[in-house]
Amino acid sequence: MAHPALHARVSPVWVRWLPWVLLSACAVLWAARWPLFPLSLDPSYHLAITQQIVDARGPIVYEWGEYAPVGRPHLYPPVLHLLLAGLLTLTSSPIGTLRLATAVIVPLILLTIYLTARRLLSAPRALACVLMALASFTWWLQLGMTLAAGVGLIELLWLMVALKAQRRVAAACLLALLAYTHLGLSCVAVVTLLAGAGLRAIDARCALATLGWGGLMALPWLAHIGRHAGTFRVVPRYENTTIEIVPLLLLLACVGAWHSWKARGRDGWLLSLWLGFCAYAANFSFRWLSGEGMLPIILLAGYAAARLSSQVATRFRHRCSRWTVMGLIAGAVVASPSWSVSPSGVRLRWLEAVPFHLVNGSPPMATDRFMPVPAMERLGELVERVSHPTEILWSNASYAGGLVAALAHRPTSSAMFYEVPPARPFDPIGAAHWILWFKIGPQPGTPTLEELRRRDALELVAYDELAMVFRNPAAGEPARPPEAVVPLWAAFVLLCAVCGAILWDFRERTHG
Repeated sequence: MAHPALHARVSPVWVRWLPWVLLSACAVLWAARWPLFPLSLDPSYHLAITQQIVDARGPIVYEWGEYAPVGRPHLYPPVLHLLLAGLLTLTSSPIGTLRLATAVIVPLILLTIYLTARRLLSAPRALACVLMALASFTWWLQLGMTLAAGVGLIELLWLMVALKAQRRVAAACLLALLAYTHLGLSCVAVVTLLAGAGLRAIDARCALATLGWGGLMALPWLAHIGRHAGTFRVVPRYENTTIEIVPLLLLLACVGAWHSWKARGRDGWLLSLWLGFCAYAANFSFRWLSGEGMLPIILLAGYAAARLSSQVATRFRHRCSRWTVMGLIAGAVVASPSWSVSPSGVRLRWLEAVPFHLVNGSPPMATDRFMPVPAMERLGELVERVSHPTEILWSNASYAGGLVAALAHRPTSSAMFYEVPPARPFDPIGAAHWILWFKIGPQPGTPTLEELRRRDALELVAYDELAMVFRNPAAGEPARPPEAVVPLWAAFVLLCAVCGAILWDFRERTHG
């Protein structure tokens, strides 16, 4: 889909290799941070669900592993958990699975940005987009923490390629796959489709066919979501109190949005993609400007940087090349400060771009207090040793306790995914056979350890430098084992069939 006029000029040989050298260097330096992975405790929930899928030998629609023994409807899309189940089967290591997924997801997104932008725009503009992706390390951290969103962004970008090329089979399959991967991004895709058709950047008939057939393939999952939609709630997140932005990157994106509007019949998909992400603005401001929503900002900024460099080089033909100008623009963006906007005020941060963090190996600011360091793994082994697989764990720190429960392969009476409440009210502390008490300060809404010991006559069984492990002799009902709705092998066959249909449609149009 590249424009012939842009390819009329032959690029130097080193320019053709530069993107691959840059992508390889980013992948190696990112993977070198392996001991710091996973970057937060958020992936602990995905690990816990993955273990339930492996135990059930197939995808589940009801969770018995959180809010045990009551459980709740399972409303998180299954694709990420299927992929993690494959990795867990191969590695046989819970922490290794999360580390490998974190190490792979960011380089895959960068590679997808380059490959899709090269098809939709041109090779120089694709390189500019990759360079703009180096401006925000916060964005990289967010991608490493929100694994499902990362997979969804890859699918969304290839969906844009399929729509522009009018490959209806691939587009419908990718939209359905997105619904089974990330509900928020599937809504973004629908808005993008409608906006793109309105801007004449996407063929209207192709957009309608994609919505129809994609929605039909996603109907089983959408019906399940609709049946339990009344239980779902939007939970206020601490992340929404802070926004990390790079002003110069935003300025370039605004320039790119203007040019996209002027060329809306051809490149208006860039603007429509940004309009799609505006669906995040109301409830997910951090993700709109600093998380997943950075994708269209990066693409628009790269689009603007490539156009500006070409225009400057054309005007001063004998004094500079467009590659020199593009390098200067990218350098200015990477070296420019970022702004951290939070309730405490606006703070200017220098040297916060990706290259500075990758080179000096500094730990990420988003690192949680409880991370899967060896001490956490030892605590998981301790809990696994003293407890039975069906006995329930409760902790005064739900995410840290959730990670330990996942490492020990035990159910919990608390939860890490707060958006769906338990099926019925119950006492999570009284239902737990084991109490994992981390040595931290008082937590809101949590009784003190002394109150718990007086109420339930807890028995101290073990302790280490992180936490104490108590047995609750009053606990009764154990957790129920998860049940699959389809066999695991059938789910993988179906996933491979959808991916095969996507590849077939791309290849058929390329060679047909």
